[in-house]
Amino acid sequence: MSGTRTAVESVLGHDLSDEQWQAVSSPAEPSAIVAGAGSGKTTVMSACVLWLVLEGMALPDEILGLTFTAKAAGELLTRTRRLLLRADRQGLLPDGLSDSGAVEPAISTYHSFASRLLRDHGVRLGLEPDAEVLADGARQALAARVVRATSLPLAELGRSPATLVDAVLTFDDALAELDLDPERALEHSVGLIGWLESLPSLQEIGRDMLDTARVRAALCGLVTEFREAKLDAHAIDFADQVRLALSIVRAAPEVAEELRLRYPFVLLDEYQDTSAAQRVLLQQVFADGHPVTAVGDPCQAIYEWRGASVANIDHFPRHFPRRAGAGPAPRYPLVDNRRSAPRILDLANEIAGPLRAVHPGVDPLRAAATEHGRGEVVVALHSTHAEEVDWVCDRVAEIAAHQGQWEGIAVLARTSATLVDVDAALRRRGIPTRLVGAAGLLQVPVVAELRAVLEVIDDPAADPALVRLLTGARWRLGPRDLAALGSMSPRAHRDDLESVDLAAALRAAVLGSDPVDRPSLAETVESAIARAEASGLSAVAITRLTRLTEEIRRLRRHVDEPCVDLISRVLRTTGLGVEASMGPDAADNARALADFRELAARMTRGGGGLSAFLARLREAEHYDESPRRDDVPSGDAVLLMTAHRAKGLEFAHVVLPGMCRSVFPSGRGRDRWPTNAAVVPWDLHPDAPPPLSAFPDRGQEPRAKDHRDFVARSADAEMLEERRLAYVAVTRAERTLTVSGHWWGPSQRRTRGPGAFLEEVHAWCEGNGGVIDVWAPEPPAGATNPAMDDRATPWPPPPDPQRARILREVAHEVRAARALTPAEEDLLLDDDRSRVESWDAEIGRLLEEARRARAPLAVRVPDDLSTTALMRLAEDPEAFARELARPMPRRPHPAARLGTDLHAWIEGQYAVQTLFDLEELDAADDLDDDLDLAALREAFRRTPYASRAPVAVEEPFALAIGGRVVRGRIDAVFGTADGHMEVVDWKSGGRGGLSDLQLAIYRLAWAEIAGIPVERIDAAFVLVRTGEVIRPQSLLDRADVERLLNGR
Repeated sequence: MSGTRTAVESVLGHDLSDEQWQAVSSPAEPSAIVAGAGSGKTTVMSACVLWLVLEGMALPDEILGLTFTAKAAGELLTRTRRLLLRADRQGLLPDGLSDSGAVEPAISTYHSFASRLLRDHGVRLGLEPDAEVLADGARQALAARVVRATSLPLAELGRSPATLVDAVLTFDDALAELDLDPERALEHSVGLIGWLESLPSLQEIGRDMLDTARVRAALCGLVTEFREAKLDAHAIDFADQVRLALSIVRAAPEVAEELRLRYPFVLLDEYQDTSAAQRVLLQQVFADGHPVTAVGDPCQAIYEWRGASVANIDHFPRHFPRRAGAGPAPRYPLVDNRRSAPRILDLANEIAGPLRAVHPGVDPLRAAATEHGRGEVVVALHSTHAEEVDWVCDRVAEIAAHQGQWEGIAVLARTSATLVDVDAALRRRGIPTRLVGAAGLLQVPVVAELRAVLEVIDDPAADPALVRLLTGARWRLGPRDLAALGSMSPRAHRDDLESVDLAAALRAAVLGSDPVDRPSLAETVESAIARAEASGLSAVAITRLTRLTEEIRRLRRHVDEPCVDLISRVLRTTGLGVEASMGPDAADNARALADFRELAARMTRGGGGLSAFLARLREAEHYDESPRRDDVPSGDAVLLMTAHRAKGLEFAHVVLPGMCRSVFPSGRGRDRWPTNAAVVPWDLHPDAPPPLSAFPDRGQEPRAKDHRDFVARSADAEMLEERRLAYVAVTRAERTLTVSGHWWGPSQRRTRGPGAFLEEVHAWCEGNGGVIDVWAPEPPAGATNPAMDDRATPWPPPPDPQRARILREVAHEVRAARALTPAEEDLLLDDDRSRVESWDAEIGRLLEEARRARAPLAVRVPDDLSTTALMRLAEDPEAFARELARPMPRRPHPAARLGTDLHAWIEGQYAVQTLFDLEELDAADDLDDDLDLAALREAFRRTPYASRAPVAVEEPFALAIGGRVVRGRIDAVFGTADGHMEVVDWKSGGRGGLSDLQLAIYRLAWAEIAGIPVERIDAAFVLVRTGEVIRPQSLLDRADVERLLNGR
């Protein structure tokens, strides 16, 4: 056995740089690895595990690794497992380790670590081990109940219940991320209120701060009640996991001591993205010089808006000092970039210059990749947005022509609006694209129309959504009718605007307005229908409005249905589903609708209705949440995604359009605490920058000038995060980087011009051999936007060509039918004619009845079905159709209950096996009376899976495939010796009833959840009673399953 550098590099299969080896072989003490972009941090982390094991300093399962996503945890676990197995084959592992069963490190996400603490020790806080983790929809529903039931005086705050519910959830998250109790925040608010009320006079900002502080004080009480309601319901949410875990280790120091003994070494990945509460939890457990290695890069800290604190990695040496008297923890830099070409790295270093000035321990990147040549940086500034989009398409086509494929090209942008425009232009040229993320999904026309219907169903005051429907392709109200509607609105009869204090009116609207109190367009429509003759509306408009209101009224009767069911109902009722299935975009529409259903299923899992879903949609749109979590599509297509989503990825060619003022860097400032009650004041933050916590100066009343200075300092801090995002975007590129912007936006009356980062790229290109393709001069003073001057919007909008073609075909068939005449003149008398006609009608009914009896019944496969239902469809389509046509109750079977109990027991074993002995749990288990279950449990212990650590257990999924959503739950997922993953399904019975289709679905689902190719996923049935493991030789792929779903 050898723990030398030679042995480690032999197992790795390549050499480590000196800086990497220094980080890998650092002493057993706290340390920070500042890993620059593309510097191989995952290699270093897995090599750290290998070195510790080869040196005999720790067994693999004594090493704790924490990261942020299940995908990252799975990749790190797979890589370390592969290295350890390779070391074993080379005879390098310590004696006896191969047979000890301790062959895997304990790698999970930060939240899973906190969740395990709660399961194991939550009883100390009165929390049951099986406490439900609330999904977002259920969480919002519970908060709404708290707001409705509270005895706090909310009416005087001038906020609507919906606004307060959103504020409670936001404030609860913020307090939890900062390790703050509502009582501490209330104390601050009361103090601020008392100080402001004591001042003899207040400027406008002082009055706003006072109003905000009063609302924040109420929110403190509501958050307290919300947390009590969760405790009463034996439920927690995502933010509670870290907060309550921290409460446990504070109240019971022996828990922390147990964990320190259990894990002598700790690796913390992506440490720059941890929150203050996560950092304090780790300090409480692994302080006092415990060997903790934090790996991260402050220059890639782009999630401060989501609660992350870049101060965690900046101040790591102080937060985790060496043992008493030994000083702060050391830093080990990794700066050799193995991804990007030298020119790209040189530019990245230029952009990161101001970041290095504020983040200690960050050095410029060095080029270590030799296979990409010098690389190429191209910059352009265009006169208009349209010219830029056309140029981007040309650039993409040029790159693809040079490399012979579309794959490897990525368009990254700050906003989804930029991506949607570029995506549409690429598609018009026939270039294959994949737009990643919810923001892009919600821009797809059929999804946008569906969302508008859902918003109108949910909220009678959803005027923008209703306008979209009224002016859309289906209802097509003309300009005269819209003007008539507008003239009927109470808002049309306003006082003279010159007599209104606009600033005061705007402030009142922001601070105290409730949309429900304003007259809505829906009310105006109802009034117009009731007073049709006096409305000024055309007869056609009255007919269409009547049909629309009746349709919305019918749909509102089903508003309490599960969201996925309601979506299917809307598609059927409105005809959107039929329209989406026709024309050249049918396949894209089917995928978009399936993704939307999947998003609805995930967002409302565990409860929550339409209102909660729509609220979560707005968050997903803002934060660009993906319908498929970590899924990044593969295939020969150009990828389009936001710069945030691209973090952790790499592409041969990166295009960054829209690098304009107020776009990138963004001109949208964050909400700030003086005027937003759900934002925590800076002086309550544990690591607040001094310039921000200095406002207000309690020595004088808050002044507008002081507040403007505070806003400017806040903008400077936000600019640093924008710079980090630009650095992340630039360092995704391997071979070429293309950056562009424009002067005139698509609809702006003022010029945009180059943003700060585009100007820096331009300056760099001038002096460093970059390509300046075009640099349009600034428009002269007084110039107007050509896009606005030349824009001619047809009204009403022309019909969609595909829709028009279908309507013409149907009209032609109707005219042809009307033209048919009888072959002979009917000469019967009137009485005889009536009698014969009745006979004909009766004969027709009898023939139709006979035809229907003989004809096969067409039963549509549901849009949303379980894995079990899909298996029944594959096994016997006719029986499945009969079941759909006439559902019958199923007889309960004892074996089903036994299987359910076995699955629950196995899940419990994996949940707690790291901290408790299995036999201790057996003694306390209340299922021992069931002899058959006891026999199955003993049989499970004899399987090879009992001693392995799963990557996931009872993992729910919603797989969008073939235009439908297939749901299920994967029993367990394990890593394998060859670096693959294996999905496993436990069976309590025998071989009867096994379906390879079940494993095929699980395999496809895990591929999407983990973001890995399906070819790297194996699948197996485990017959627990006999210990037999059945691995099918071949399984259906996605195309096969789609053919099954679509009856082909």
